[in-house]
Amino acid sequence: MLETKHVEYEPITKALYSAMNAYNGVQPGDPEKAAERIVDIVKQEGVAAGRGIPGRLVLGPDAVATMKQKCEDTLAMLKEWEDVSGSTNFEA
Repeated sequence: MLETKHVEYEPITKALYSAMNAYNGVQPGDPEKAAERIVDIVKQEGVAAGRGIPGRLVLGPDAVATMKQKCEDTLAMLKEWEDVSGSTNFEA
């Protein structure tokens, strides 16, 4: 288990390190596959051949679902507030 060098933070870090250790090895994503994808993207080969380098890289089905939801929420907010957001130009 990891240890903190700052005793003041021990209550927080103990809980955090405990949670991280419990999740390690049972997370849904395979770190080796993630690393392979990253190398392919950096080298522009394998699964990334001919695709360019993304501005953001989302890895894992859970992360894809979270990102999709965030984008949908953002688009909904923009649609709802477009009249207000677009009303800041100088008058003609």
